[in-house]
Amino acid sequence: MGNHLTVLICTHNHAEMLRKALDSLNRAQRPVGLTVDILVIANACQDSTQRMLDADVRRPAGGGRLPLRWFDEPQAGKSHALNRGTAELRGD
Repeated sequence: MGNHLTVLICTHNHAEMLRKALDSLNRAQRPVGLTVDILVIANACQDSTQRMLDADVRRPAGGGRLPLRWFDEPQAGKSHALNRGTAELRGD
């Protein structure tokens, strides 16, 4: 698999906080030789989280943005979100 890191973020109705976290990750300096991507699990979100994530995924690549994938976990609860995220991880 090589040197790959997936940053897993589980969130529930915190679109604004998630936006700040994603912006910060995209600005962060990355170690040479390490491929980084972001995985977000939207856990039973009823705010604008899913719309924001859809818009981010549709944005053209470039500008130093990290690849982003996200999944909806309709069953509320941190353990459900983490279990879903763990199943989707690609990193080392």
